[in-house]
Amino acid sequence: MHKVNQGSIRRLVNYFMVCVLLGILAIATVSKVKANESEVKVIEVTQTLMAMSVQKGVSIEDAVTAMKSVAAATSMKLVGRKQVSKELGKRGKKVRHLEVLQFCNPGEAVEAVEISMVYAAYIPCQITMVEDKNGKVWLITRNMDMMVDNEMISPRLAEIAIRVNQAMLKIMTAGVTGEF
Repeated sequence: MHKVNQGSIRRLVNYFMVCVLLGILAIATVSKVKANESEVKVIEVTQTLMAMSVQKGVSIEDAVTAMKSVAAATSMKLVGRKQVSKELGKRGKKVRHLEVLQFCNPGEAVEAVEISMVYAAYIPCQITMVEDKNGKVWLITRNMDMMVDNEMISPRLAEIAIRVNQAMLKIMTAGVTGEF
């Protein structure tokens, strides 16, 4: 009889658990999974996002300047800018461009959260600017249409979400074109 290595057993159990979890996630894409009285829903990620490529000839700073200008004109405020690639560059790491711009209309954000705490997950609204492997720059944000088209939100929350969604689309379009 030969000895069984404890590390091998642990790796095998971990592998089995990963397989089980992947199987559950695959099933959850078409149905709900109950886990300890909590519902788990898996949604195709690409449906929850919107991406637009920045037009050729529009620099990153031109895109950011245009977005900030249009944000101010639509009562949205740039409340945060995280220049991830710039920070990593300071640490000596060369990476493609990556930054997150956060926009918010504070009054509407507070009102929306008072109507439904779920809306807190959507604030501040953010646009991530990312350079792909081919050097093309993309603007990516959440697809708020999924929230707007939801029957479970109140008419007032839908009204706020539509207005914010329209503002975010204007901001993104300005970034894509570099025009404001």
